[in-house]
Amino acid sequence: DGLKRKLTRKANMTKARQNFSLAISPCSSFIYIFGGTYPHDSDSLSHSVERYNILLDKWDTVTQVGLSLSTTVAITMPDGIYIFGGKNKSGQSLKQV
Repeated sequence: DGLKRKLTRKANMTKARQNFSLAISPCSSFIYIFGGTYPHDSDSLSHSVERYNILLDKWDTVTQVGLSLSTTVAITMPDGIYIFGGKNKSGQSLKQV
């Protein structure tokens, strides 16, 4: 709770993960999560995009992307969300956007 400066637990993601990128949509009530690794299998990368609805306190899987990524950076622009860099399943750094 931002006004009370108190943390409040919200709904769990559909599948726990780490090393993901996050983007907040400024014109809606959604937070997007891209890629990442799974806590109990850091060699397994996610290729899913999840969306958290702030108003409903609910996670949904939005889509699957063609490339599994971790440690990326996400940025929100007026025309969409862009994902930069990161690593693929082989641990290679990527140059793609």
